[in-house]
Amino acid sequence: MKSTSWRHYVAVAMLILALASLAVLLLRPGLNPYLSVDELLARGSELRGRHVRLAGYVMGSVSHTVSGVATFRVEARGSSLPVVCTDVVPPTLSNGDAVLLDGELGEDAVFRAHRLLTQCAARYKERLGDRPVGR
Repeated sequence: MKSTSWRHYVAVAMLILALASLAVLLLRPGLNPYLSVDELLARGSELRGRHVRLAGYVMGSVSHTVSGVATFRVEARGSSLPVVCTDVVPPTLSNGDAVLLDGELGEDAVFRAHRLLTQCAARYKERLGDRPVGR
């Protein structure tokens, strides 16, 4: 009987380890917080070419190319950055809308986003500052 209970303890320990590993793998993308535009620019040389999550407001108009790529500028706390987005961009996306972007900052200081999410601006006002003037 002792060998049976020892096997149970080993099985339970392995199950707990497997579940903990799965939780870490699933939550890892969410552990990387969104940076505002000024934070990304301040750490630009350190973060170039690495996956970054960016938060800001759309500045100006959104241009679409024939291939489905969208270009626009994003702004937060007085800093702005050009964005090239390959994700599907909502047709209602316009000047002053708050967005969350996943992508990389290129050597040319252009943020290349592969995922775009829109958000409720009031919820993130403290992090991003006020909506840019005139928007």
